[in-house]
Amino acid sequence: MLDALPLPYPFESRAGSALLRRATPEDADALIALLSDDPISAARGDTASAEDRDAYSSALAEILAEPSNDLLVVELDGVVVGTRQLTSIPGMA
Repeated sequence: MLDALPLPYPFESRAGSALLRRATPEDADALIALLSDDPISAARGDTASAEDRDAYSSALAEILAEPSNDLLVVELDGVVVGTRQLTSIPGMA
């Protein structure tokens, strides 16, 4: 979906040098931790429980396999600190 965007993309942030890149299956634990740290997700029951890892990993694999989705992460000093899912939904205006 983001073929024109040169990824990975290094940039400077207020917190230091960062890297924007596509997520990979290896990012599952970091993404689970981010979700559990978000108040809205936590209110829905996201707790980063080990029992839920397979479900999260399966969902991540489905997102990554879907051509209309892109899941991006931001790394700061090699640690995933943010994520964004972009989904293309065809529509008529």
